[in-house]
Amino acid sequence: MPRAYANRFFCAKCGYTGALSRENRCPNCGKIPGWWRFSGKGAAMPAAGMLVLAAGLIYFHLFHPRAAAELSRLFQPHPKHFHVGLDVSASINQDALEKIKDHLGICLRGFVGDTSISYQISTFGNPGCGKESIAALVATASPRHHAAFDGSVGKTLAAVAATPVAPREVTPLTTPFYGFLESALSSASGKRVIIFSDLMNDDGDCRERYAFPAEAIERFGADGSSDLVFLYTAPRAGGDVQLKRALQDQQQAFIDRMNALAEAGKVRVVFRRIPDDPLESLPFIRSELRKSLPSTLRDGIRDRLSRIFDAVFAASAS
Repeated sequence: MPRAYANRFFCAKCGYTGALSRENRCPNCGKIPGWWRFSGKGAAMPAAGMLVLAAGLIYFHLFHPRAAAELSRLFQPHPKHFHVGLDVSASINQDALEKIKDHLGICLRGFVGDTSISYQISTFGNPGCGKESIAALVATASPRHHAAFDGSVGKTLAAVAATPVAPREVTPLTTPFYGFLESALSSASGKRVIIFSDLMNDDGDCRERYAFPAEAIERFGADGSSDLVFLYTAPRAGGDVQLKRALQDQQQAFIDRMNALAEAGKVRVVFRRIPDDPLESLPFIRSELRKSLPSTLRDGIRDRLSRIFDAVFAASAS
């Protein structure tokens, strides 16, 4: 770098950049200090960092729509409208369901007093076929007072339980996962949809069948503020090794298909696998629900950064 540019100063008052006068003042306005020393060597590293960052952002926006979608939401408001779906089919992990219920209530309680927040809670996998197996429990703005919350939302959540096993010829036992997903997304534009399930679609006892709802997912994802969160457990297969492998393959096929839509920029989605160990599942569920239902700035930042990290990691690994 030429010697003439080795020592330069910046005047915070008038914006002058250049050499000092003999009186150690700004030649333009006469201000004494308020100078910032410019060094070509010192400016090179920040400039290089900014160039690398800009190049990375351009790369993700051009070639990895999933990462681009999450990066574009970095400074957007946190979600305020939610739809929570709980799988209560007879095959669901009941320990995980109880923990989800407890911590869902704690997280929603954190919204009490903020009437800009609204949420729905539904269960699916109830006895019956099609829409009969889906139950809408709560649809409300966040109550103003804790007593109102405890008497409505809290009481309703406490009553949620897995479906008891009954004779199938009398009451069909189903897990209409695709049916619930389609119905939940059809009216959820601009919302965060949180689903607790084992991701198994079972409507074998019913005449009406539901296919993977690709069109509903893409319509939902067209609104960039909409997103999906899956908190899922391993499918239960007892001691049958072959059945367990088949169910795991079915579960992974759904995850892969959703991730393919996300990579194409069709929908924003994250999957969180609940640990099998009950001691590990408790802190995991607590942490993930707090991020998915952020009632504090800290939880909102954790949610946003974890989604960006996951999307960038997926893009780098692809």
